[in-house]
Amino acid sequence: FAPPQEDQKERVAKIVEAGGIDAVVSAMHNHRTNLNVQLQACWAASRMGMGGGLDVVSLLILGGLIEILVDSMMHHREDVGLQFVGCVVLRGLSEELEKSLGATKKKDSASTYRR
Repeated sequence: FAPPQEDQKERVAKIVEAGGIDAVVSAMHNHRTNLNVQLQACWAASRMGMGGGLDVVSLLILGGLIEILVDSMMHHREDVGLQFVGCVVLRGLSEELEKSLGATKKKDSASTYRR
């Protein structure tokens, strides 16, 4: 995911506050057989994660996105488009987490070094 712009982060925050994450996860859960719903929900989750930073990524994960995404990818094995967007979402989530953990490790190392 690219670093979020401040105005983009604010837009995503409004979507999240309005229940956007729950709406996406619920749509994927309630319409498992509908490929179009799955694709659009994946893209929506990707945009929220890309634009919201670590807090939103954490909420997506805690909200059950990974489980329902994997379920969707298994259900729609033959659809290359869903496999692609599912991988994009998973890669983006893992990159955001890795980036955040790397920043935390750097802070810890710097504070240890200063002591």
